[in-house]
Amino acid sequence: MNRHLQHCDAHAPVDPNTPTYASGPRPPAHICGAFASDFERRAALRTFFRVGLIAGERCAVLVDDEDPSDTLSAIGSAAELDQWQEAGLLRVLTTPIPEASRCGLTVGEKIDVWAGLIELAWERPTRIGGEVTWWLHHVSVDKLLAYEEDLERSMPDGLSALCLYDRRYFESDVLDTAMRLHTHKVTANRMFVENMDYRPSNEFV
Repeated sequence: MNRHLQHCDAHAPVDPNTPTYASGPRPPAHICGAFASDFERRAALRTFFRVGLIAGERCAVLVDDEDPSDTLSAIGSAAELDQWQEAGLLRVLTTPIPEASRCGLTVGEKIDVWAGLIELAWERPTRIGGEVTWWLHHVSVDKLLAYEEDLERSMPDGLSALCLYDRRYFESDVLDTAMRLHTHKVTANRMFVENMDYRPSNEFV
């Protein structure tokens, strides 16, 4: 796990009775969502993660703030969050990284954030995701392409990944590139659907 990240998790044995599929696009699914308000952000997180946690899927949420409480409250009550963490279903990653260090992470280090969780998805359905503001608003389109290409190439059949982009922080060319690199997208009413604008990264010039 990347040394820049703090995480809290509990480990539990894999339950063979866990459902293989809950809701949303059938994994593997690489989902892009763009938001411009806190309501949209929270609604997308709730729609994606809550159904997975209720179904017994392993989930990992990446939160921009040092204190993830507000963001996590969109997914469940304090009692539910405690229960999911104690059961080993919910892992929380926070990124209290000094501004000067954020743009210094390599593409490989960014992928390493998810490395252990990607491995879990070979055994059971796993959902990862959250806000990507903590590093992408510093990144070039070329580095964005490299990151998304590496992530998609490493996705097991059981993995669903949600990448949320804040329109207030990203340049339009980065947002356009990000949308085209994801197989699925979040609609205005928080549905996860196939992205008809998707283009594999090797088609970009």
